[in-house]
Amino acid sequence: MDRMEELHRARSQYCKLSKSVCNVVANAYANSREKGSIEKAEGIIGRMVKLQEDGFPECAPDEITFRIVIRAWSRSKRKGYGQHVQRLHNRMKELGLN
Repeated sequence: MDRMEELHRARSQYCKLSKSVCNVVANAYANSREKGSIEKAEGIIGRMVKLQEDGFPECAPDEITFRIVIRAWSRSKRKGYGQHVQRLHNRMKELGLN
């Protein structure tokens, strides 16, 4: 993801990020059994927001992005997962998403 973002920011013709591409990456992390993968999926949202703020609106997170990560937290049943879900819902509202 780092390299893709770097190329996109440089406006490379070889790598064009979009919310769909970012959602695929978030979904891959969300469905991974690797330790810390849900946090990585959630980190994609932050990167997408930063890209949007930096003038790349095509990378803005959408409802699908948030649902991917919310579903991952809900399925995890890890201690404190409800707080993560609530925080994500609040972030959605801040961004004007439902």
